Amino acid sequence: MRIKAASVPEGHSIRTGTVDIDPEKSGDIQFARPVECIVEIDRIQSRIQFRIAYRGIARLICSRCVKTFDYPISGDCALLVNVSPEQGIAIVGDEEYAESSIYTENQEIDVAPLVTDEIVTAMPMKPLCSEQCNGVPLESKGKRADEKGKAEKEIDPRWNALKKLKDKPEP
Repeated sequence: MRIKAASVPEGHSIRTGTVDIDPEKSGDIQFARPVECIVEIDRIQSRIQFRIAYRGIARLICSRCVKTFDYPISGDCALLVNVSPEQGIAIVGDEEYAESSIYTENQEIDVAPLVTDEIVTAMPMKPLCSEQCNGVPLESKGKRADEKGKAEKEIDPRWNALKKLKDKPEP
């Protein structure tokens, strides 16, 4: 979503649109659809303040059961810029985005990098599809039942040599 600074009127205005999140910058996070944004803009002379509210659906992989699930995201962020014909667009008070692609040579402000950063930093480190998730279901492969009906793991035959050393009596 790009907003041309020259077209922003003096006073308060609202713009709506969507943001496509760049997969290279969002890591493994995929989205069901573009993230919806509502941008409230306040302009006083050359200073423009943007308040961006966003919401969408991220597709994450559960860290327990390894299944894909939909994770609702929402939040807000703000950006303050100065616009001048000589210097173009300058971000006020935030060196983090001073060298980024939030603005272009056409004096357009692209809110996608700002929204992407907010979403990526708000994602859980270990996403869970639910608190009750039991994890990956155990399969019967690689296990056998003894006479009492209890499950006992089969031992990999490559460990037999070490087992013989362990079971060998001390001299």
